[in-house]
Amino acid sequence: MTTFAGKAAASAEKVRGGYYTPPAVARFLARWVCEAGPRILEPSCGDGRILRELAALTSQAHGVELVAAEAGKSREFACVDVDNFFTWLHTARPGSWDGIAGNPPYIRFGNWASDQREPALELMRSAGLRPTKLTNAWVPFVVASTTLVREGGRVGLVVPAELLQVGYAAQLRDFLVSHYREITVVTFERLVFDGVLQEVVLFCGVVGAGPARVRTVNLADAGGLGPRASPARPLQRCFTKKRSGPPISSIHLRSSCYGHCAGPGPWSGSATWRRWTWAS
Repeated sequence: MTTFAGKAAASAEKVRGGYYTPPAVARFLARWVCEAGPRILEPSCGDGRILRELAALTSQAHGVELVAAEAGKSREFACVDVDNFFTWLHTARPGSWDGIAGNPPYIRFGNWASDQREPALELMRSAGLRPTKLTNAWVPFVVASTTLVREGGRVGLVVPAELLQVGYAAQLRDFLVSHYREITVVTFERLVFDGVLQEVVLFCGVVGAGPARVRTVNLADAGGLGPRASPARPLQRCFTKKRSGPPISSIHLRSSCYGHCAGPGPWSGSATWRRWTWAS
């Protein structure tokens, strides 16, 4: 993902919205999501960074990728359909996947091809959301992922920190609180993608009736997510004091999964998740 700051012309990466996932992040998301069951989808698999990790854990991993050349690389690891994800959705049954892991594309409205954009915006409308010209491609990817996963299934995504910060994502925040029972947001003090200015977070959600219990965990960088040998169960129950606002999560990341964890991040919130941010 990237903000594409300072680029005068659209590059291939800008048009596609793809900057590929660091190995530590790919391993972490794959391990956590695969605990939900064997049927796991990667909806924007690119060259297969996350799909490779999924395929090492389940024989039922499946990918979707818009760019044929990238899909060809991903097919080394699992079955991949070459299609616009939002067109592909017409053949998919809601709630039919145990989990979804991915790094959705970051494409601003003006750089998003209309034939790819319109099915995505229609999906948002069908989910009760109101897309605008500020809507970025990653937003409907999150919505679609939520609808495809069964109750109790897991969604693990790399998304911009804008999820917690910007007005255009406010509807999405409300949607997530309503459609998940547990949400953990992993934040990083340093940038995750080399040479890219976009701050990202990891969204780890368990699908179910809301309002979601929400927790943040802050790490120094993606290296804190731990080596391949780390335990595969990154979420563990604990008990927390209830504060004002939505119920607070009884979920946090097990420290052995990310090596040098500094502990759960501090809370700041209000009556809804709409204005939540994390404190540094």
